[in-house]
Amino acid sequence: MVIDDSETVRIKITQIIKDKGHEVIEAENGQIALDIITKTLDIDFCICDINMPEMDGLTLVEEVRRRDWDKKNLVFVMCTTETSAGHKMKAKELGVRGWLHKPFKNAQIEQLLEFMAKESNS
Repeated sequence: MVIDDSETVRIKITQIIKDKGHEVIEAENGQIALDIITKTLDIDFCICDINMPEMDGLTLVEEVRRRDWDKKNLVFVMCTTETSAGHKMKAKELGVRGWLHKPFKNAQIEQLLEFMAKESNS
């Protein structure tokens, strides 16, 4: 799942992921993403921005983690312009698995996909 309020960013990440043969669900903010995650069983991981309207990315991760359901261990990677140590610390506490800085290179998303594939096969 790709979660970002920037349509341009969503399109770019989605295209990279689709080019590697994966399906992608998109959401423009954390609230929409939470609604989708609640109803969708087959989300493997989320690439998520932090600063978004309605619900920011870290709040989304908090909401997913605090619920007593099978998705509370869903893998999140933040893709953001944020460099704040506080945001990174909170993300780590919430179990966020990675941090990509915008602007990112296509190869970084491809490496992330390779890492996630290895993780799911472990």
